[in-house]
Amino acid sequence: MADTDNPNQPWLMTVPEAARYLRLAESTLNKMRCKEGGPPFATVGDRLIRYPEPEAKRWLYARLRHSTRQKLPR
Repeated sequence: MADTDNPNQPWLMTVPEAARYLRLAESTLNKMRCKEGGPPFATVGDRLIRYPEPEAKRWLYARLRHSTRQKLPR
């Protein structure tokens, strides 16, 4: 994992790390990535997926609701 104490270096999480951070199953995170419903991610090279921690946190906080009737952002 990247150095989280260095403010100039973003904290890039692997898929398993991001899933733990968001308390989701890896398979759920993978499905969300394919269906455009999950947090923003970056591809490094052809196959490596990384989730910036600030973006994952922003995505999660955007889903806070006061009622089950409130619509979630897409």
